[in-house]
Amino acid sequence: MLTRSKDLNNYNTVFDRDCMVDIEYKPAVKIIVHEIIRSEFQNFLNMYAIPQPPRAQRPNARWIDGILFIFKGFPPSPEALSDKIRGILHWEIVNFTEMEEYTSTVTNPENNITMDVLDNSNNTAVSDFIRWLKNDSQWSTKLSV
Repeated sequence: MLTRSKDLNNYNTVFDRDCMVDIEYKPAVKIIVHEIIRSEFQNFLNMYAIPQPPRAQRPNARWIDGILFIFKGFPPSPEALSDKIRGILHWEIVNFTEMEEYTSTVTNPENNITMDVLDNSNNTAVSDFIRWLKNDSQWSTKLSV
């Protein structure tokens, strides 16, 4: 544990270590997905790698273990915030397709628009979701496990 001098009147407080505060990591414990859509690769690109109005931000696609996907959370609300504090994430929709190898961008050949792809393999909660998706009986017959 990191501790600091108990002399709060001393502006030059000496710390026993580098941090001034205790740090606690509380990862998500549950993800609730309200809608899942599987798309063919070109259809996925046609939905997301499209012209954007000026100053609009294109969503980043994410990739884990052969799955390219985009998820959308619910807008902020007291209920969503309460759940998030307890480690429960709500995703309004997940749209996914298969993409065997990771690349940092994908380009829609129909309009030559490129979108960024983030490798989320190191995100434990999202990796667990992809593992569940690939093994769930509703999706497993369509996806390589």
